[in-house]
Amino acid sequence: MEATSSYKDINGVKKDIEGYLNIPVGIALNLVDDSPSYDDINKIVSFNILVARADLILEEMQVSWELPSGENLNRIEVNGTSIFYIGDELVDPIGSITYTEEDPIKRIADVNVIDVTLPMGTSSITMDFDADMLGKDITVIFNPKTINPRITTTTIISIKLNPF
Repeated sequence: MEATSSYKDINGVKKDIEGYLNIPVGIALNLVDDSPSYDDINKIVSFNILVARADLILEEMQVSWELPSGENLNRIEVNGTSIFYIGDELVDPIGSITYTEEDPIKRIADVNVIDVTLPMGTSSITMDFDADMLGKDITVIFNPKTINPRITTTTIISIKLNPF
């Protein structure tokens, strides 16, 4: 944002100041109502999020769900871009996944993302699992890339896959 201001120097002469202000914008992510869906045949969880105030450059995600579990993530896609994939298809993923084993009450998948931009507006997230997730609470944490380490925006999206 361009800004102008002025001040008076020690002689009382008015001096103009021009320049650019870099004001951090708080990014907001919200789960789009009625968007979570679950395909129990293919074990696919899909949902939409609304990105507000500014584009989000996604650097990390954390996906967790309650135990007991042996479930694993096979694929994560963001707006059709494959972040992580295990399978037979030839896919060039732009991320990696590791599991945290220390938590006794939930399974935690830490997903490293190589800078995917979620533009302002609606973004779609698709997660394929290797086992049935019906009845599970899934939590997804989005961590954006930030140039200023004092400014962090972490958004938590919770999804309950209720049996119908």
